[in-house]
Amino acid sequence: MTGMLVADSPRPFDPALPPSSSLLLYLFAERVLPAVRRGTALPLSGRRVDTMRLACALFAVAFWRLRQLGLLHMELQQGRHLHKTNASVRSRGLSAPTAHAVTGMSS
Repeated sequence: MTGMLVADSPRPFDPALPPSSSLLLYLFAERVLPAVRRGTALPLSGRRVDTMRLACALFAVAFWRLRQLGLLHMELQQGRHLHKTNASVRSRGLSAPTAHAVTGMSS
């Protein structure tokens, strides 16, 4: 197998592209999320942050960026069902409107 390049370690990002908001959050998540003993290890600092909080923050930043670019429109919808209030996010992108399962239940 001659001619194949083997990298010493995978690059966490492509330096030829401008960094996205999500990438910047991922690289510097220890500055905005609390440290934990078990969780996702960050590539630059090696510190660990809560995986679920990191995932939620990355999704929020990604949706925010799509909204800023005008590629996504989000609105909060509230409804009532069997004595509970249901809040959900409705988004419209380049295709037909869809309701996503980002919901919160409260009494």
